[in-house]
Amino acid sequence: MTSRIAKLLLPVAFAAAGTGAFVVAAPAQAATPTCTSIYVVRSGSTYANYPANGNNIACLMGVNNSGTAVRALQRGLNKCYSAGLKVDGIFGSKTAAALRVAQRRAGVDDDGVYGPQTAVSINFPYYNSSTDAYVRCAHL
Repeated sequence: MTSRIAKLLLPVAFAAAGTGAFVVAAPAQAATPTCTSIYVVRSGSTYANYPANGNNIACLMGVNNSGTAVRALQRGLNKCYSAGLKVDGIFGSKTAAALRVAQRRAGVDDDGVYGPQTAVSINFPYYNSSTDAYVRCAHL
């Protein structure tokens, strides 16, 4: 995992007593915040909008969530997975079904819930920073 991704996921690292070994643990799901905003990931001359909670992409969304983060997910599913979703910002059964397809393609649990593992595994559209033209679909 690159340091950029590690910072985005805000992992907790601690030293194992007396061994000098390090254990890295992602926040427990119960403590993971709900995705309420977007985080702009820049890569060279391109950018992508990821669902986030502030600058933390290790957030959760599922059926009945709504807002900016859901719209970013729906746009990503449409562009990278041809989901054909209405980008309305409402995480309903169609968004969950489209997310399950993306999760299967990425090789992660296809539970229809957007969480930390899904965030770094599914593709999102990247756009040219100068022209806003679509460049490619990629994941962190």
